[in-house]
Amino acid sequence: MNTTINTLESELVQQTSGHPNDKMVYIRRKKSFLETVQQAGASFFEDGRLSVGSYFASKNSPSIGSGLSINEQQLLLPAILNMSVEDRDFRKAVNSFYAEFFTPIPHGEEGLKLNIGLWASNDLPLSLDNMPLNLTDYLRYRHAKGHPHVAGSEAEAKANGNKMFYIYDPVISAAGRKSNASLQDQAMQEYLAIKESEDKVDKLLTLLGVDPVRLVALKKSEDPLTAKQVALREIATGQPAKFLAKKDVDNYEQRYTIQSLLNAGIWQELSGGIIIDPRNNSTIGVTVVEAIAWMKDSANNNKLVLYKTTLQEYLRKSRSKSWEQKKKVEEEQKADSETAAETDAETDAQ
Repeated sequence: MNTTINTLESELVQQTSGHPNDKMVYIRRKKSFLETVQQAGASFFEDGRLSVGSYFASKNSPSIGSGLSINEQQLLLPAILNMSVEDRDFRKAVNSFYAEFFTPIPHGEEGLKLNIGLWASNDLPLSLDNMPLNLTDYLRYRHAKGHPHVAGSEAEAKANGNKMFYIYDPVISAAGRKSNASLQDQAMQEYLAIKESEDKVDKLLTLLGVDPVRLVALKKSEDPLTAKQVALREIATGQPAKFLAKKDVDNYEQRYTIQSLLNAGIWQELSGGIIIDPRNNSTIGVTVVEAIAWMKDSANNNKLVLYKTTLQEYLRKSRSKSWEQKKKVEEEQKADSETAAETDAETDAQ
């Protein structure tokens, strides 16, 4: 059946180049770990044959996936199958066609280039007046787009071990880069507005999943505030959407307190997200939302004050250690500067 679609490329498919509605996308292989680290083995991967093959339309469906709706199948497939949609075997023929449908994806940076443009407008749905410029390319694209092993982007493919291929759309990618650059600008503005406030830096880092106390302990050779500023700046530039989302999250102070209590070991999070007091195994909330509600309940005010007092003592001791660490770093830097100055003086004397 794949021979049929190859034949269509020269007989049935309207091949067009230079059309104003040309829209190129690429299906690419996701690089394996070995391929990433072993450039010497590139020829091995080039020789490997990988294809986007057949798949079921869904987990519980006996139908073979096409990536097309029923109406789209009836619009596009009759010419390929040489069969009317009124033929009682049409559905069976569609299933058979896609059961043997596969698209080889070449090795290399470009991958498989496909023109998925439409005759009248790429912004309008398929219709008799808006058919694909290249039917073969379009069918391969839609089939691949619905495949469980094909990701919608390289980032999605890298994050999902089940994905073997990904779709690269230069237009979407460029728009994404522009959008990300805009988010980076916003995140950096917010970062610059709070960077000199250690309290604000600590809170946002905590909500972003970075424990300031542990961070400072790990960065023993750095000034504590500088270490935290660097970590926050990296998130602002590398994950601006996450940065901005956490900065504007609802119940900011309560969420910060909850995470700080968890970081300090005063509270504990069990599997499933249940938050408890480990000293007496009492449940604060089965979710963060419930824990926030517990904190807002006036009946728990006295308990909450005790928890916060314990937390403040923990943070006070941590900041005291940070101050000692900062003083030590400054002394070491001063000693290094004096040594360098003495060395320069000796050199000049010679």
